[in-house]
Amino acid sequence: AVAYQGTDVDGWLKTLSISADGATLSVVQSLEYNNTRGQYADMINTSGLIWAIAFCGNALGSLGAIRTVSISLDGATLTPVAIFNFDADTCTYPTILPVAGDIYIVAYQGPDNDGFIKTLDISQDGVTMSVVDTLEFDEVNGNWPSMVAVSGDIYAVAYSGADPIANATVVKSIHVADDGTLGAVQGSLVFDAEAATYSHIFYVRGYFPDPGVYGIIYKQGTDMNLVTVDIETLEEASGTPGLTVAFALLDIGLM
Repeated sequence: AVAYQGTDVDGWLKTLSISADGATLSVVQSLEYNNTRGQYADMINTSGLIWAIAFCGNALGSLGAIRTVSISLDGATLTPVAIFNFDADTCTYPTILPVAGDIYIVAYQGPDNDGFIKTLDISQDGVTMSVVDTLEFDEVNGNWPSMVAVSGDIYAVAYSGADPIANATVVKSIHVADDGTLGAVQGSLVFDAEAATYSHIFYVRGYFPDPGVYGIIYKQGTDMNLVTVDIETLEEASGTPGLTVAFALLDIGLM
C-alpha cells in the first residue's frame, strides 16, 4: 500500500500488486482518505488489517492528523476507520514509528517551525486515538525530521536545526517509555554545520551495547550528502561523522 499527496493536494491511498520477480506491477484499489489535503503522508501497520497514516492538512491549513484505514489482505477493500488531529495548529513532514503495544511516536515540524515529538495511543481496531505525551525537542527549528528506533527505549531524530546556524544538520537521541512517556533529549550531535535540508536517517549496523551505526542522507544545494554516525550508548547520541560522500544530483525532492 502507498499513501501519498495526489490530485488537488488531497490524500490518496493505493494498493499495488507486485509479482514475485518484480516484473509485473498493477494498481489493485484506490481510496481518497482525505479530500481537503493530504501532504507528507507516512504510513505504518498498527494491528492486523489496520493501518495508520500520519499526514498534514485540512481545508484551512496544515494541521497534523492520523487517519486509520482497514486494508483487506488482497488489497481490494479499503475502508476508512477514524481520523484524529494530533496537532490542531501546524504540522509538516511527520514520521511515525511503533513504540510498544498501542503506543506510537510521531516526530514533525510543528508551530513556529519548531521540532516536536508526540506519543499516541491507537487502539487495535483503529477507532480510538489520543495524545499521550509531547516533547518540543528543538525550540527554534525542527525542519524535515526523520526518526529511527535505536535500541530499547531510545529513538534518534535527524533534522535541520538552528545550532550553530540556521538549518545546521543535527541528530538527537530521546528516551521513550513503553507507556508513551517522553524523557528529555539524551544527546545531541551537529554533524554538519552548513545549511541542509531533507534529512533521512536509517539503520546500518550494530546493536547496543556496541555502538550502533546509522546513515543520514541530506541535501545541500544541489548535492546529496551521506554521513555515518555512531550512537554510542542508551544515554547519549555522540561520535564523529565517519564517512561523508557528496555527489551531484539536481532537483532532488523529499527523501
